[in-house]
Amino acid sequence: RHTKYIREVLKIASSEEYCTLATKSDDKDGSHVLIVCNAIGSPVESKYLTLEPLQVAMTNTHVCAASEEVIYVWQYRSANAKPSEAGMSPAGIRRRTETVFHIDDTQVTVGSEHPVAPAGGVVSDPIACITASDQCLLVARESGWIHRYSLPHLAVECKFVIR
Repeated sequence: RHTKYIREVLKIASSEEYCTLATKSDDKDGSHVLIVCNAIGSPVESKYLTLEPLQVAMTNTHVCAASEEVIYVWQYRSANAKPSEAGMSPAGIRRRTETVFHIDDTQVTVGSEHPVAPAGGVVSDPIACITASDQCLLVARESGWIHRYSLPHLAVECKFVIR
């Protein structure tokens, strides 16, 4: 048995045989890292983020992270990949589907190679929490509004309020 130490872990999320660790980067630029690990704790893939992941959720195919106003969605694995093929398409080609969007955006553009976080400002209704399933991503705001996005296409399905 071995113990693995990971510095400055902020959040942990899991789905079946994978887990995601959100950590602070060792770089001085204030970036953060999402690390996807397999069932034995070995890192499979990682992504550097410019946003601070205050919330993290994970499905069998996607890792979702959110700051107070920006949402990051990364398809780390294709839906029909074998467990040993994280990040690979059925043809064995590594896929890099990432999307970053502001919570107030009405339309989401999916699939950028190198997404850039939208210019931030002060948001009056910050993100309180997120959760995801294989079919949808739910983003709750402090006011009680919940945004439902379809996965993997990230289309806004509906918005509703809980009081």
